[in-house]
Amino acid sequence: MRRSLISLSLAAIMALGIVALAVRRKSPGPQHYVPDADTAAAIAEAVLSPAYGKAHVESERPFNATLNGGVWVVTGTVYCPDGLPPAGKAPTGRAQTETVEISKSDAHIVSMTYISATVCK
Repeated sequence: MRRSLISLSLAAIMALGIVALAVRRKSPGPQHYVPDADTAAAIAEAVLSPAYGKAHVESERPFNATLNGGVWVVTGTVYCPDGLPPAGKAPTGRAQTETVEISKSDAHIVSMTYISATVCK
């Protein structure tokens, strides 16, 4: 009786181990949730649109995403009144653009804020 109980317990433990391995192999793993800058930018646009309006968010395209210590930092582009980015122009004022921080490992939104940027007329 005791041997049967031990054999049954070992069989149950082995079965659970096999199931755990099978489940683990099917999971893509946390490194795949936000694998690149394009994915991070798409997530940022998706969460910003309900908060700030689709037209406003689209006006800040293209979004720039950089990876900083396992967190994607996504910012919009600030444009001058002539429709061009402020690069190479004299600064004449300030504007704000949205910034979204997204965890690469599990895709949760770390923060959603405005940042100030120098712009020109």
